[in-house]
Amino acid sequence: MNRIGSVLFEPHGPLIFRGPMEFTPFAKGPQVFARTLMLPPPSTIAGCLATLLLDKGKATLPETYGENYSSWEEPLLKVLNFEKDAFFRGPYIIVNENIYIYTI
Repeated sequence: MNRIGSVLFEPHGPLIFRGPMEFTPFAKGPQVFARTLMLPPPSTIAGCLATLLLDKGKATLPETYGENYSSWEEPLLKVLNFEKDAFFRGPYIIVNENIYIYTI
């Protein structure tokens, strides 16, 4: 049986969602800029949820944290208490009961 859940984020200020580009706060000058993606990638949402759970004491880091994981996803799934075949869908934007998805 598949379980489905949803999470609603309500931003209360400006947000920046980094894409696969370099950005450092130490770079200065008129040629330096940061660009945001329109919506956060699923990995950003998963990281946000994991951080929230860890901060609120609802989850703990895996006992073997920092050891030889084959990807960043394995410890993240353990913090979120997801099974290996779990996945994220979205993000979606809902405005007045209309659902919008980001496409490239």
